[in-house]
Amino acid sequence: MFLSIFYRSRNAKILSRQTAARTSGARSRSNFSLLEQDGTLPFTIRQLNNLLQNVKQRVYRGLIPPALLKRFGIDPIQWTDAGKEQRVFVKAEENHEKVLVTAQSSPSAADEFFALELTDNSLNGIE
Repeated sequence: MFLSIFYRSRNAKILSRQTAARTSGARSRSNFSLLEQDGTLPFTIRQLNNLLQNVKQRVYRGLIPPALLKRFGIDPIQWTDAGKEQRVFVKAEENHEKVLVTAQSSPSAADEFFALELTDNSLNGIE
């Protein structure tokens, strides 16, 4: 398993916050059936990305150390600064095997201080 965590200081792209999509009852039921399965079995990134937006945020929240966010004045639960502006962004598109979590200390892309990208691999692992 390979995790890449890197810090960026400039020329980073701003990732807009994903909005929660309206879902059908069938999708909601499938989300819960995934969560009710055997807790010892791992999930793929693709499976996690197919969850509801608020569930994805809860799962991916654990990828950034709360102390790091607090150091930059970001609420580790809400992912907002003191002015209630979003500072942590998740790009986890439905039916894709990749997730990108970024955090920035101001609205400027040059102030991105955290980026973590995870991708499923063919061996049911994470790259």
